[in-house]
Amino acid sequence: MIVIGNNMVKATLSKPEHNSNAILREILNKLQSSNYSYIYDTKKDLSFDLTLRLLIIKASEDLLKSNMQFQVFRKSYCNPMFWIRTPLGGFKIRPGIPPSLGLLDIFRNGQFYATECATAIIIIFYKALLDLYGPKTFDELFNGLLLYTWNYDTDLVIRTASIKNPVPGDVVYFKNPDVSPFTPEWQGENTVSMGNNLFYGHGIGVRTPLEIVYYLNMHRYPFAMISAYLTDYNTHVDPNEMSKYLTNDSKLIPIQVKEIGSNIITARIGDQSQIA
Repeated sequence: MIVIGNNMVKATLSKPEHNSNAILREILNKLQSSNYSYIYDTKKDLSFDLTLRLLIIKASEDLLKSNMQFQVFRKSYCNPMFWIRTPLGGFKIRPGIPPSLGLLDIFRNGQFYATECATAIIIIFYKALLDLYGPKTFDELFNGLLLYTWNYDTDLVIRTASIKNPVPGDVVYFKNPDVSPFTPEWQGENTVSMGNNLFYGHGIGVRTPLEIVYYLNMHRYPFAMISAYLTDYNTHVDPNEMSKYLTNDSKLIPIQVKEIGSNIITARIGDQSQIA
């Protein structure tokens, strides 16, 4: 369900061209039909979430097209013109280089980069925010950018929750409990829900859940009994926090909302929003 303030609402898309976008309609329908309560401070925050989810999906498609390679951290590499490779295999933006330029180079010259799936997810989040904020705000917010697994900038606010039915733009995790000790990098795969029951995973591409499970199962130890599976571990960018930095609302998808329930009491348990 969608909650704005303490009111349950039904949201609709304002423009015909947005109503014709099947993925956008799927995002909105899943937000509204979910048993999980998606809580927004304002109507703008909901618009921000819808827009950012579309940009996350677009950034996933662009990263796949960039030809960035999959590698474990000890074998990672980056374009030294923009980034410094850290001893642990992360990428630190060079002094004097705007983070936006370094990030764009990954998408333009992906053949000069290789890393694993968690870092790829963070790269996708940053690219979506860059497309929404613009370079000026992005560079001010993420000065001194480091790309290394889930060690993201403190200004990037990410929430996790247990959600069985992901919304396009969410990041979900496929777990491979019987992974082979010779390929520990395939103990699981962080993926972006792309809509239409497709998921993007760095090193795997855009696949159905069955295809991702099949791929992970090829990296189990001999005679393994437990199949890889899609968990309900869900990660998404917090729109209530990240919308505060947006200076130009013109990029947001316009919506209309109608109150269908009032005085909804919510409580936050860890990173999860629950109806109290």
